[in-house]
Amino acid sequence: MALNSTSKARVNAADIQVIGLGLSHTGTFSLSHALESLGFGLANIHSVCPKPIGWSCGKLEPPPEIFDMVLRGYKSVVDSPAAITAKDLYAAYPNAKFVLTTRSPVAWGTV
Repeated sequence: MALNSTSKARVNAADIQVIGLGLSHTGTFSLSHALESLGFGLANIHSVCPKPIGWSCGKLEPPPEIFDMVLRGYKSVVDSPAAITAKDLYAAYPNAKFVLTTRSPVAWGTV
């Protein structure tokens, strides 16, 4: 099911091309290395913004400009909280490719 995007071209929009939607321990580390190897400047959200502005601080629908401010200079982003803001990221970057990594619920017991 496709989400409707209401995004408009933003002058200073970040050039995000790939968004990893998996939570930690679902292959995000491997995805990160693959994206870096392919030349996509990777924003692992924990290193870019240790205290994500508006993402995990109670702001439910951050405007695209918040994403642009944090992700400017990168071409991809993986891990949470990016993984839990899929709808907002889609609205901000509707032309990006989204990669969902998963893990068997049984395997979670081995983390």
